[in-house]
Amino acid sequence: MAKRTTAGKAIGSVISMLAILLLLAGIAAGIAFLLRDPSGEVLGVSYNGQTLQSGQSVGALPSDSELTVYALDYDVRVTAYSTDDNDFSFTIGEEICQWSEYAGADFTSGFDLERANGALRISYGGFEDIIQKRSGLSLSVSAGTVPYDQDLFCLTLGGENGTEILFGLTAVVQSVTILPDNIVL
Repeated sequence: MAKRTTAGKAIGSVISMLAILLLLAGIAAGIAFLLRDPSGEVLGVSYNGQTLQSGQSVGALPSDSELTVYALDYDVRVTAYSTDDNDFSFTIGEEICQWSEYAGADFTSGFDLERANGALRISYGGFEDIIQKRSGLSLSVSAGTVPYDQDLFCLTLGGENGTEILFGLTAVVQSVTILPDNIVL
């Protein structure tokens, strides 16, 4: 029976030590993976059963619409989306504004956004209400030419490189007046 030499014992100890270090490194990597910040990692978005791609438009998004978002945690941001096709004038108080002046501006505060059970509900009270809520002021807003058939906003889900969904608004009826002469009994 051959005896182990001192060199053989040293090589065995080194191999055992390397195996233990590799095992500890693997455990540390596993813990780091589990503790990573999942914020901003959106795996998918769907609306009305249709899977949406980043940059895709959903058209006019009615108030109280619900999007399904496949993510653990994510940021939500709504910004103004402006092109030559959807530029229009509106007034805030006495000031005449162009939609293109607001391109990329943050309008998140103009919407009611509610996250629950993997869904994001988007509610709003109309274009004028969105402008007022964003400014925080009770100014008179007049927007008689809002192109409701165009994308006006970009919803970003996730971080800087998140999923972007383009959408427009539906017209919200604020009031209806019926003149007595038009009532038929």
